[in-house]
Amino acid sequence: MLKFPRACLTAAMFTMAAPAFAILPQTGMWSIGSELNGKPGRGIQIDRQGGELLILTYFGYRPDGSATFLQASGKLTDGALFSGELTEYKNGRAIGGEARDGEVAHVLGTVSIKFDSASSGTVTLPGEAPQRFSRYWFENHLGRLNGRFEYQATEYNSGRFSEARSFIRATLGEFFMTESGGRSCQYTGNLQPTGDSFSSKGTAVCRSGFSGPEPLIKLQYELLDIKVDENGIFTARRYLNLASEPHVTGRNGVMNHLIGTCALPKSDYWLMPTTSRCGPSDLNISPLTPSDFIP
Repeated sequence: MLKFPRACLTAAMFTMAAPAFAILPQTGMWSIGSELNGKPGRGIQIDRQGGELLILTYFGYRPDGSATFLQASGKLTDGALFSGELTEYKNGRAIGGEARDGEVAHVLGTVSIKFDSASSGTVTLPGEAPQRFSRYWFENHLGRLNGRFEYQATEYNSGRFSEARSFIRATLGEFFMTESGGRSCQYTGNLQPTGDSFSSKGTAVCRSGFSGPEPLIKLQYELLDIKVDENGIFTARRYLNLASEPHVTGRNGVMNHLIGTCALPKSDYWLMPTTSRCGPSDLNISPLTPSDFIP
């Protein structure tokens, strides 16, 4: 976490530059370029099981209009690059048909991807120019992001962590968060969907205590991969820079990983103790019943 007073914070900006981490893409369906128009089309499905190995499935059409799928696999290199041979298959089992193994029809060529975030990048398909592509957003979980959260903020460089509590109010386009812990802060900025998560960028005003003579410090922040999953687990990556240091911009400042849980009651009154974690109804998930546990 950032340390106060200002002299310590300024020193941290220059001595603790954020390390480079691999950009691990979200799994799921990705749309290509400007082709997302609500009509049947083509796209890419990315599968990843917690590491850097990707299986990519392209679904689209042949020149005669018939549907096809192709696959490629490989490991991310340099933290953001993927390259694999896009291969078409034939003679596999049909729906309702007898079991039989498929075989390679032909290798169409190399597909190359450069990811610039977990939900966006540039894809180059065989015989085509590079195009932007992004994680397809089809379910809005913004409601989960509104409420109280308790989490640990871990500094990437040192591994030091501190505990904090926040209250978030968010709509598409607007983000507001109050945070209490070793310091108190108010974050105000934008909010954009990024696949199954969100991002926000704006200004944070902080002091080292809840009140008193400590000076207010203005910071620029960026929150990436903000997500509350179906179990109520809250995660995000946070970058903080001094607003008065224009040469320390973007993601060159202090970086923290936030991980915690959605908490009840959903109140921004900090003296009110947390009573429990959020339940299924708070996350818009159907609850399990006793019969779900009976074999």
